[in-house]
Amino acid sequence: MYWGSSLDGIGAANLNGGEPQWNYFYWPSPSESQGPPCGVAVNSEYLYWAAPGGIGRRKLDGERIYPATIVPRLNGPCGLALDQDHVYWGNFDHPPTTPRSGSLGRAGLDGSEPNSAFVTGLERPCDVAVGGDHVFWIERGSLQQESGIGRAGLDGSLPQRPFISLPYPGPSCGLAARGGYLYWGRGGAIARANLDGSEEVDAFIPEAGAVDGIAVQAGHIYWAARWPGGTASIGRANLDGSDTDPNWISGSDLEFGGVAVDERPTPPNLTLPSRWLRFVRSVEYNLRSGAILFGVYVPPQGPLAAPSPPEGQLVVDSPGLSWKVFTSTERLASQGGAYLWQVRVRARKGAKGRRIRSRLRRRGWARVNVHLTYRQDRVYTVGATRRLILRRYRGASAGWVKHPGPPNKRRSRR
Repeated sequence: MYWGSSLDGIGAANLNGGEPQWNYFYWPSPSESQGPPCGVAVNSEYLYWAAPGGIGRRKLDGERIYPATIVPRLNGPCGLALDQDHVYWGNFDHPPTTPRSGSLGRAGLDGSEPNSAFVTGLERPCDVAVGGDHVFWIERGSLQQESGIGRAGLDGSLPQRPFISLPYPGPSCGLAARGGYLYWGRGGAIARANLDGSEEVDAFIPEAGAVDGIAVQAGHIYWAARWPGGTASIGRANLDGSDTDPNWISGSDLEFGGVAVDERPTPPNLTLPSRWLRFVRSVEYNLRSGAILFGVYVPPQGPLAAPSPPEGQLVVDSPGLSWKVFTSTERLASQGGAYLWQVRVRARKGAKGRRIRSRLRRRGWARVNVHLTYRQDRVYTVGATRRLILRRYRGASAGWVKHPGPPNKRRSRR
């Protein structure tokens, strides 16, 4: 099972709720697919999420499959649903530009033929579901607008709002359709009705919390809930509403932006996107040895990771250079939580190293390309290259300086 997190990522757990992974997946920044998801969905091949700027997708099987924004340039999509051919989402339009400025969007499963105005004239739609011959949505109205559940044909025809009326907007906004039933968050409970709206039960699952997403799969009902005091959880119950556990997975102070479930007993092991390596502009020179020292901002493990240093390895793979990395354990808030590591390079032994040292002796400087590679388990390998000038002056001190100045005139003429 999978859920969106308020900390900019997607979490996952085994189908029995065991071994929750809060950093199961995240994506590089900046990206229209980056940010707290407001809806997740899954099928046999892909994991989908609704991010503040677009709809993202990631293949579940196969290493090194990078995530993609399949529907870009959206403004606050919320809620996500799939059928055999399409992905549907609600355009919350936050903040509203005009009354009833929300809409329903639809695109192919690969993002083709996007239509953000699939159904228009909605009041803050915040979740969407597909069942039978209809697409359903739930609107979180305002004091001036009635909340309710709407429906339309799978081609967007004959929109009906409200299909099911709801009272003054409460805190809940989850919606699911499966097995001939429609489920939605109503106040602090989960309601249920037939897909045609008959036999409505207002508190099918009572005391469920403020519902932010519902999934019906694998013989159970799952939902994401918020509770007074700022805590959150994922609940689970049997399909008949029995054996209810509203704190099946506790998220402490995290919020869950939707929930999705498939039949996999455990979530596939995904390779995580990498943040890029960035260089500190200033460098230091040891003019006696010809070494240079520069800083590199090394990415953290991800926005959902514990505040600990990366466990990867930063290496220099430039021929002719020897190197040493000095790691740091301090996260820098000003650099997005990255760590400042120091790298020292100098000419090494061997043919290419001898050529670099020869230039240093003759001219006092030598231009080199320093290529860095960062590798970490379950993280995409990332690299960066910087062009630097090594300097070595006869009779210089062994101290480190930032501004070495030119070599003496006699050596410059040579």
